[in-house]
Amino acid sequence: MKKSKNIQTKIKELSLGDNRLETDLAHLYFQSFLDLKEKYASGIRTKNSECIRFIRHKYRSSFFMLGLTELQLIIDNSSDLLAPDTPPIATQRSVEKVSKLCDQVLKQLLRAYPSLNEAYSLRPGQAFV
Repeated sequence: MKKSKNIQTKIKELSLGDNRLETDLAHLYFQSFLDLKEKYASGIRTKNSECIRFIRHKYRSSFFMLGLTELQLIIDNSSDLLAPDTPPIATQRSVEKVSKLCDQVLKQLLRAYPSLNEAYSLRPGQAFV
């Protein structure tokens, strides 16, 4: 994952100094990346082209604004995994890679915005990672 600036810095820039907006964006991104992990895994495993197309459309701007080029590339190329003859290992690797990259984003958000722990009822060390 490209790390020219961290996620918190990018969210601060997007919020233009509005602390409430910054917190709202952090919560929005947190929920979005939790959802992405689940929807991508389901869409790829069931070879659901509509689901994958929806994911590409929905998350493209977030990937761009947060500088997540590696995640963007994987999602953009995920249609290749929908072919019936795709080896299951290729599908599994893609799901694992997307999950890992999402977890990195989620960890950054949890470190930068402790209110996420409370909002999602997470105990220290608990979660998805």
